[in-house]
Amino acid sequence: MNTTIFLIRHGDVDLPIIDGKPTIYGPEALLSPQGRQQMSRLGENFAWQNVHFDEIFSSPLLRARQSAFLIAEKTGKPNITYTEGLRGLKYPSWKGKPVEELSSDEQLFTDEPVEEVSNRIWQTFEGIVKANSGRIIGIVLHGEESDMLLRRINKDKSREPLLSNAIPNGEAVRLTLDPELNLLNMHRVSPEATFRTKEG
Repeated sequence: MNTTIFLIRHGDVDLPIIDGKPTIYGPEALLSPQGRQQMSRLGENFAWQNVHFDEIFSSPLLRARQSAFLIAEKTGKPNITYTEGLRGLKYPSWKGKPVEELSSDEQLFTDEPVEEVSNRIWQTFEGIVKANSGRIIGIVLHGEESDMLLRRINKDKSREPLLSNAIPNGEAVRLTLDPELNLLNMHRVSPEATFRTKEG
C-alpha cells in the first residue's frame, strides 16, 4: 500500500539577541509569534483539505513540539509521537554566537558530521514509513534535516550547499511513497496556498 507523508518544518523561531545581535539558538528555543501563526495557518490549510492524520511524528525539540501541537489542534488532535531520531543538529559550540559569523552552511555541522546526521534521519524516516504503510502521517522536523531527507528521497547526489532544498519554516511537502519507499508524487504545501485558491 502507498503511504502519504507530510514533511513539516517547524515555524519561525525568535533568535536570541545578545549585545544587539541575533545569535544561534539551542534546543530550548521556542516559536516566535509569527511561527505560531504559521503553524496554525498550516493546520487550517490541512483541515480545509480534509487531511486527517493517523499520527504525527515530531522531533523532541521544543520548537518542533509546539509546531506538532498546533497542527494537531487544527486536524482532529491525532496522536503525537516524539522521536529522538528526528531531532535537530547538535552544534553546541555555536550556541550564543552571532548569526553573522556563520560564513557557510558547512560550518553548521562542525559538532555532528553531515553523513551521520543524514543516516540518522533516513533510518528514522524509513522506520516510521514502513511501520505506517498505507496511512497518512505527519513528520515535523528541522531545516537541515528536511534538506537531507529530500535529497535521499529524490536520490540526489549533488554537491550543492546544504539548505538549498530545505522546506521553508512553517511549510510542508506532501509525499506519496510506494512500499519500497520509491517516490510517486511530491508537492509543496504553504500556509497560504489553499486559502488563495479558495478565495480566488
